[in-house]
Amino acid sequence: MTLQNISLSASFYANDWEIVRKEKLHLFAEIDERNFYLCATSDEKKVPICFEQFALSQHQNFNQPDNILSVHQQINWLKDAVIADFTVMIQNTPFQILPNELNWLTNNGGWQCTDLQTAIEGKMVYEIAGLINAALQNFSSHIKFKHPLSGLLNQVSAMLKPLSDEVLCNVHQNAFDIVLWKNGKIQLINSYPMATPEDAVYFLQLAMQQYELIPNKNQLFVSGEVIQQSLFFTTLSKFFRNIEFANRATMQQQGVFKNILPHRFLTLTGIIS
Repeated sequence: MTLQNISLSASFYANDWEIVRKEKLHLFAEIDERNFYLCATSDEKKVPICFEQFALSQHQNFNQPDNILSVHQQINWLKDAVIADFTVMIQNTPFQILPNELNWLTNNGGWQCTDLQTAIEGKMVYEIAGLINAALQNFSSHIKFKHPLSGLLNQVSAMLKPLSDEVLCNVHQNAFDIVLWKNGKIQLINSYPMATPEDAVYFLQLAMQQYELIPNKNQLFVSGEVIQQSLFFTTLSKFFRNIEFANRATMQQQGVFKNILPHRFLTLTGIIS
């Protein structure tokens, strides 16, 4: 793959970036099919001091390890930065939710991961492909994986607590997440594929019907890669009357994230804080 197939579409840095990056940095990445989001925090403070977004062309995706390696090669400051650790979330990763006492026996040759979750009183188990893991090791050998829904749960547990009968729709590349509260507890959390906005409408209505929520009454929060002047938001507004954007509970006005819309990157900021 030639380097021009990846373009740097956004970049934010702290004023003292040249000094701070020579200290130990903590890296956090969120990866979907077309986007690679990378954030760095300093060793002393969990305040984001660097944020970069790399986007692939339509016919490329980050399920290909070579594309991950190309991103690493293009970030010049990584060559002389001291990396303490690297936490990665890969969107649309299949998972199971199991009670804490149960063991996960399935192994398809990937990197086995388990995230304990107090919000759902269980553990989230999943696998990361071995070749993807190997490519990401180039950023740092001190790597750990978190499931995107773990980051989302960490964020919304603080952001929307306590909630009664409400729903969150978190949008990312070709998919979206649903978190549904009923009687003050999370009853549903899952990710769904999306080709058109109508796909989101269908699954949201189905989830609300299952838990006896009313689309024209109960609150629907929207977050992620969506803006109000978009077909996605306009379509949802036709079916859900009580709709508004969510806000990050943390890092809304901290570091580089003060330059980013407050309803974006709930999953990413959920693992940084």
